[in-house]
Amino acid sequence: MSKVHALHSLYGGRVSRLREAAAAEGKALAGNVGGQKRNQTVLTPRWFVGQLIHSAGYPLGYDPCTTAWNPTKAKVFSTEKTDGLKTNWAAICKKHDGWIYVNPPFDKLKLWLAKCELEAMRGARIYCLAPFRPWRTWFCSYTEAWPVVSLAPFPFVGEKNAYPAPLCVISYNLPVPQIINPKGKNMVTGLWTVVTENRQELRIVKRKG
Repeated sequence: MSKVHALHSLYGGRVSRLREAAAAEGKALAGNVGGQKRNQTVLTPRWFVGQLIHSAGYPLGYDPCTTAWNPTKAKVFSTEKTDGLKTNWAAICKKHDGWIYVNPPFDKLKLWLAKCELEAMRGARIYCLAPFRPWRTWFCSYTEAWPVVSLAPFPFVGEKNAYPAPLCVISYNLPVPQIINPKGKNMVTGLWTVVTENRQELRIVKRKG
């Protein structure tokens, strides 16, 4: 039995949904914020990656969507040309005994969230930085099995101002991160989880305590 068929037997229709999502680009986000086209190459500050390394407890092994500069200093990385969507994250994670950091192009967010979930089912350990969309059904669907922490705004590398939309970190097979910025401020504003209402509708709610 192939890995995909084994996953399908274990997780039912969810893998079918993931495979369909990975076969076509997600169209829910067009890369626009405030009516303006956003640059899709936004690099994560080193202090932020450092906080995730501390939370994970061991080194960053793979960055599947970065630049040739490799700003996260991952052991292995993929660029737009080498296409991290086509690599086997779980195998890389196992080979290099590390975890995976994903800061995807937000205009293809569904594709990357589908890839994160599929690789997590295969055993990969991942932190994914993503736009926080708790009011969107599709966002709830893609995060229903994983803890989400919402974040206070912060600027990406080379930017003077904070990113103009809510962000979050989704944890796949890793501890919920604690993120403190260089000024000592706690950047985590809430821990969220998806619940099912009326046995059908998905809704993401903030955990108490």
